[in-house]
Amino acid sequence: MQILKNKIRDNIMSSAIKEFKEHGFQKSTIRNIAKKAKISEGNIYRYFENKEKLLEEIVRPAYCEIFALISKYQSLRNERDSFTFADFQKHITNSISNLCKIHGNELIILSECCNGTKYEIVKQKIIDITKLFLLDILSCNKEEISKKHDFISYLIAKGFIEGLMSIYKEFKDTTEFEGALNEFNEFYFNGFLERFN
Repeated sequence: MQILKNKIRDNIMSSAIKEFKEHGFQKSTIRNIAKKAKISEGNIYRYFENKEKLLEEIVRPAYCEIFALISKYQSLRNERDSFTFADFQKHITNSISNLCKIHGNELIILSECCNGTKYEIVKQKIIDITKLFLLDILSCNKEEISKKHDFISYLIAKGFIEGLMSIYKEFKDTTEFEGALNEFNEFYFNGFLERFN
C-alpha cells in the first residue's frame, strides 16, 4: 500500500512541476495539476495541504542546496587571498552543473516561476552573491571600487545567471549541457579582470 501512495505522491509532484513550469505558481491550479496527474483534486489534498505546500515540497531540496552553496561561497569570500578568479570560475561551473543535473526543473521553477511566493527572491540572492564574488576578485586587483564597477559587476552576474538558466533549458543532453556551460563560462569570464583596466 505504501508503494502505491509513494507512486501517487510522485505523480502529483511530477504533474505539479510541469504545471508550475508552464504557467508559473500564481496561474497554476490544483485542478490543472489533478488533470495532468489523472487523479481527482480531492486526492491531491490527501497528500498536500494546499498549492503552497506542494510547491514547497518540490523546491525545498534545490532551495536548501542553493543556500548551502551560498554559505560555502560566503566562507570562501573570507579566504579570497587564496581563492583566485580561476578557482571561482571552476567552482561556480562545477556547482551549477551539479545542481542542474540533480535539480534542474526545480531551479527553473525557483528562478522563473515563483512570483508571489517566499521563493521569488532566490534568483536575486544568487545574482547578489555572484556579484559580491566578482567585486571581491576585482578589489584584489584595484585600489578602489567605484559605483560603476559595482553596477557593471551586477549586470555581469545577472547576465551570467540568466545565461545559465537558458543553457539548462536549451540543452537536455548532459554532455551538450556541460559543453555549452563551459564555453559560456569561458566566453563570459575570460579576460574579466583585464576588461576593468
